[in-house]
Amino acid sequence: YKPYRLNRVIRSIMQTSPDLIIFTGDLIDNYKKWPSSDTKRLIEKLKKMSAPMGKIAVLGNHDYSGDGQYFVSEVLKESGFTLLKNEEIFGSNEHISINIAGVDDCIKGSPKFDFEATLAQWHLLLIHEPDSVQQVENLQNYDLILAGHSHGGQIRLPFVRYKHPGATIYKRGLYLFANKTLLSINNGLGMSVVPMRLGIPPEIIYYHLAKDEKEADPKVS
Repeated sequence: YKPYRLNRVIRSIMQTSPDLIIFTGDLIDNYKKWPSSDTKRLIEKLKKMSAPMGKIAVLGNHDYSGDGQYFVSEVLKESGFTLLKNEEIFGSNEHISINIAGVDDCIKGSPKFDFEATLAQWHLLLIHEPDSVQQVENLQNYDLILAGHSHGGQIRLPFVRYKHPGATIYKRGLYLFANKTLLSINNGLGMSVVPMRLGIPPEIIYYHLAKDEKEADPKVS
């Protein structure tokens, strides 16, 4: 999409006044095909999104296409995003403490999965390809794992199910692991391979993280 198509997305996000904005990869399709004249406008659009606890991102496989990982990394950083490549970040306010680990892309990057647990109230893990959850060490340490990549299949008809490599086991929606570890796969906003979406609408997912007063562990609501 052209950068102006982000206007509706930005309005939707900012109307909810989020505390934290998370992007799980694939900002562009292929750097070799990227029109450089759109770069300034893209950064201007992404800068319009803000959140008091920051904006966090990881790279996807398409961000690496055409050797574009350096370009995408710079665009995200200039737009105010903190890019996590096998890194973690801690944040807190008067209501919550949260540790977020971000994994480099599993198809074209060099991912690392062995993060240590912390004393944060919430532990989040950001991955691009949802199937890579199978490689995560100490899965039970995480409350919420956020992934993208699959576009929910992008095309969903009665006898047609398109599968993206890296999302053939976990394709869309929610999966529960280790009693309290939730994997959430976002359908995303764009398209890949074929320029269409059928039966899988684009989406932005909003989570409210709250502690259940009846239990010791936090709970997604």
